[in-house]
Amino acid sequence: MSLFVNGIKNSRGDRSESYPSTCPSDYRFFGDKRDMRKEKFMIYRRNAKKGDPTYSPKSHSAPHFVGHYVEGMEEWASWYCFNKKEDDGEDQSSDGEGQSSGTYEAELDEAWDEGSHYGGGTIDVDIPKDWFALSYDDFLERVITLAAATHYGFTVDDLKERKGLKEFFGFKEKGDQMTIDTTNMCSHLQKKLFEEDGIYHPLWLAMQDDAELTAVVRSRQLHIYRNGKKILVLAGKAAPKIIREDKLCEMLQQ
Repeated sequence: MSLFVNGIKNSRGDRSESYPSTCPSDYRFFGDKRDMRKEKFMIYRRNAKKGDPTYSPKSHSAPHFVGHYVEGMEEWASWYCFNKKEDDGEDQSSDGEGQSSGTYEAELDEAWDEGSHYGGGTIDVDIPKDWFALSYDDFLERVITLAAATHYGFTVDDLKERKGLKEFFGFKEKGDQMTIDTTNMCSHLQKKLFEEDGIYHPLWLAMQDDAELTAVVRSRQLHIYRNGKKILVLAGKAAPKIIREDKLCEMLQQ
């Protein structure tokens, strides 16, 4: 987690003015002075007006607990969003038990009135890449725990209500085509999967019509999950590794 102190604030201490006051689409590039390479999906802005998709009737404030305690003092969220960072081409995944960082992060800007000036900062937390193999509901249950979102009263239901967020994170609906970042996938495996005469191509076609399946590239191999549980690992040269019995695995025997 990294904490950035953003000195941009207006006279009311609402630092969400550092972003545009309008949001014509669910997500787009915002004028983030700390990193112009981030594509942002805004969940909430404190100064949003009713009717704006980032508006919330909730205060998203909480008792102040950072630094010295002042009775009755509160802190609040100025904005809450998710960022898709520019891909640097490096494999950030992990093949072990530990969680690995991907290309998405949760971001929340917090602020409080210290009397003579406003304090606060922006919390950025990477979303572990392994979480994207979970079902979308399970994914949100974990994501909401990042960047102090629950401390400021955000819930999983708040995320589920935001249209376009599921697509922003790359989760597919039934009938949607599955997409995989092949940057770090073994070239031999790519041929087996995507070329019409590849031995794994029938599996790849079957995966397109199954909304329960997700897949991530890890250590150049393709790890396939059904409802968040790993069922199969495909490699370019090594034999496939069946983790659980599944109708997709049965296709390997055909």
